[in-house]
Amino acid sequence: MSYSATSNPNHPHLQAWSPNNWFKSSFDHIDGHFDYAQVNAVFYGRPFWDSGEFYLSPLLGVLAFVGCIYTLKKHKLLLLISAMWALPPYLFLAGIPYQNIRFSLIIMPAAALLASVGIHAISQHQQRHITASLLLILPLAGIAHTYTQGAQTAQNFVQHHMAEKTIATSLASLIPPDAEVYVFGLTLILEHETPLNIHELYYETSETLATQLIDKNTYLLVNVWVIENQWRSTPLQDTYHWLRDEIGLDIVARSGNYTLFHIRTGVAQ
Repeated sequence: MSYSATSNPNHPHLQAWSPNNWFKSSFDHIDGHFDYAQVNAVFYGRPFWDSGEFYLSPLLGVLAFVGCIYTLKKHKLLLLISAMWALPPYLFLAGIPYQNIRFSLIIMPAAALLASVGIHAISQHQQRHITASLLLILPLAGIAHTYTQGAQTAQNFVQHHMAEKTIATSLASLIPPDAEVYVFGLTLILEHETPLNIHELYYETSETLATQLIDKNTYLLVNVWVIENQWRSTPLQDTYHWLRDEIGLDIVARSGNYTLFHIRTGVAQ
């Protein structure tokens, strides 16, 4: 499930904003429970120090640091502009109970601006042979590193999507064409790639399912670990537990992290 935290002022992420979140890495929010590797204050500062996986290379980060020192000494107004560009969104993002690499992109222009100032600062160096070498090597190496890391990251996203597509289609091939299928996690892929009757489990409850399952050949396709951990203590987990404990689920097949169940309320296979 995905939501925009910026287009709706009543969004739960905005309502739960707090400076206390700057130093936290575990949150319960609209997308479930998450334990992140870094606290928010560190994560949303990544445009200035990232390994190049999502933002600028550390080499360009060095140039941004040089630019920061240079503007502090020579052009305080430019430093103020850069700070006003980066600091408000940084403090805001670090306070929401959520981490998303896309949100930090708003800070990248300020980092790039300071990196360009850093290049200018180096160009003022009196030892011209050192200056020429640094001006050539640092930006090119930084851009090359950013490109290679970014390309690898994009490839990882593609590989992950293709792997999920393979899992979805392989498990879908085991489902009769007239069956009803309740899905969480692979819903959009199955809707796009198969003619099956797909239902999003997230929007269902035990009450709605109790009437929909009568005399139907019905299947469930979910990542059980995600439901039991990311979505613990939520209506989605309650719905899954109701199907498992009150109705009954028979495992048909597993692929990757996903399990295909036949729901016993349905007609016999």
